Amino acid sequence: FMDENSLTAARPYQMTAGRELRLECNVFVRESVNVIDCVREHFHLNGIIPPPPKARDYKKSVELDIETYLDRAWSPKHGAWAHSSSAEEKWTFYSELVALALWRASLFAKDAALKARLRGCVESAIAAHGAVGGLSMAYFRGNFATELDLAKGRLDKLVAAQQPDGGWAADDATIRRREKPLVGVTAENAAALLHSGLLIGDRHHLEAGTRALRFLDGFDRPSGLRVWDVHEKSPDLLAAAHLIAAYLDLYRVTSNPARLERAVYWAWAGLPFVYLWHAHNREVMRYATVPFFAVTLMDKKPWFGVAAQWNGLTYARQLWHLGRYDRTARWHRIGRS
Repeated sequence: FMDENSLTAARPYQMTAGRELRLECNVFVRESVNVIDCVREHFHLNGIIPPPPKARDYKKSVELDIETYLDRAWSPKHGAWAHSSSAEEKWTFYSELVALALWRASLFAKDAALKARLRGCVESAIAAHGAVGGLSMAYFRGNFATELDLAKGRLDKLVAAQQPDGGWAADDATIRRREKPLVGVTAENAAALLHSGLLIGDRHHLEAGTRALRFLDGFDRPSGLRVWDVHEKSPDLLAAAHLIAAYLDLYRVTSNPARLERAVYWAWAGLPFVYLWHAHNREVMRYATVPFFAVTLMDKKPWFGVAAQWNGLTYARQLWHLGRYDRTARWHRIGRS
């Protein structure tokens, strides 16, 4: 009896004689400036809802990935994959995650021709990318020493660009006030440095990442990452994912419970971006993720209610890792869903 996105009834509701109609709701009121309190209460009242039914099984999902990246998204002209329906060239670029997905698929491909196509596509993309595939690809293709040096060099540049307070500004010439440190940018860089320090024991990377977290200790909102798209103070789910990763890796290094506590805080801070309910005819809404609570600066369209699931997958991966160390919430179950 109501139209979608409307606030008032569009037509009378047809009631059936002799049938009971009951409307129920919960109202949560608390003096707080943090939305996390509401999310905690929601889980207390409703528990963890099950994920929506799968649209397809794992095998068919892999087949769809292969079809997408070998044919639909692949650009032979650029030797790269399109990441948007836009015709602008900036959205067609090499992605190590796509390369990894195709190479992994080649390991299980039974058809020799398909295996050759998968690896040929990856090799073409890497060749067009200056023969640099990324450190993770080196585990499959070799050339590990070279890739490690390149990765270390990029991180060394981050250390050199770190500001005295431990933060980083947005590295984009189109953004005003580039000298201002931002939460999300700092979290992303700190996560990369601390992960490097954890894996190879680089003391300089660990020290830089630790300084960054001292700076981040003073903030409670995940924001300030993709400032080319939204305002720097707009809440951003991807920033929350980087914050979990950074604090969790420092906890792994130091065993300091305060660092784990902060990782847990940022995990809760990411949940407001996750649909924990669904309309009666839209089960797919459950666990869909909104990337921002903001309006894009590019065409002024709102991101509210628009799902961008790759943001959620990045966040979910960090929940999986967090679930190994914290039992205050069922992080692994939420991440899987």
